[in-house]
Amino acid sequence: MIVGVILVGLVTEAISAIGLYFSLDTHHNFQDLRQRQELRAIVPRDSEDSVDVVHPFMGWCINPQISQGDEVFGKRIPVNRLGFIDDQKSIQQRSSDRLIIGITGGSVA
Repeated sequence: MIVGVILVGLVTEAISAIGLYFSLDTHHNFQDLRQRQELRAIVPRDSEDSVDVVHPFMGWCINPQISQGDEVFGKRIPVNRLGFIDDQKSIQQRSSDRLIIGITGGSVA
């Protein structure tokens, strides 16, 4: 069974590497690809893209230094320091009269 899992992992990695190699326009090496990814992560393509920033766990979030938040029902809701549109404290505290429910999805689930 362990040999099967290792074999599936190796085949999956090989197929992914081949697909990545053929999907690149000029067949760059992996160092060039890594440099291009790092450049795109720090330099936005245009002014609209600069509002969103890469987040290590969420994938992306809103840049609180640039975005002014969003207007909902005539009320401006700011972007908190964690990069989410929220007018509450970033970390909610439980109390005897308050129940906090966390809903997760994606890789957290």
